[in-house]
Amino acid sequence: MSDVHLEPIDHPGAWRADTIGSLDALSFDLEKRHLDALENALAIVQRQGKTLAEITNDDFAMPAIANELAGLRDLLLHGRGLLLVRGWPVERLSVDELGMIYWGLGSHFGKGVPQSAMGDRLGYTSPTSRPGASASAATAAGPNSPCTTTATTSSDCSASDRADRAA
Repeated sequence: MSDVHLEPIDHPGAWRADTIGSLDALSFDLEKRHLDALENALAIVQRQGKTLAEITNDDFAMPAIANELAGLRDLLLHGRGLLLVRGWPVERLSVDELGMIYWGLGSHFGKGVPQSAMGDRLGYTSPTSRPGASASAATAAGPNSPCTTTATTSSDCSASDRADRAA
């Protein structure tokens, strides 16, 4: 049984929607050097014949951005615990490649575990909204943000219909 906290929790991870800040304040924008590091690491695990489930942070080494990854990991584990990564190269990589990159990046933040009783490692989603809701609520991450996470061990990768984006 968990303890019930009767006093306010004073920690960056104890935020409310009205105190968390703007979407930009929660975001990390991938730049060319990040994408280069991610795609180089992908090429290595592909040459090794690794499956998504076999990828570890050692397999997905990215020394060029290691310090930034450590800072992001600290933010997730000891800070607000929330990060929106934007700028995924969805137009040039396959859904499987994006999934492997997302899993490899996540391996630097924690140990990935299956997300369902069926052993799924990634959950694929597409932006939707309830009738009458703002479309921006469903697509707040934008078309260049295929993946989201709710914790260091929970992953959702949005692989929206590319045909919809191309139309």
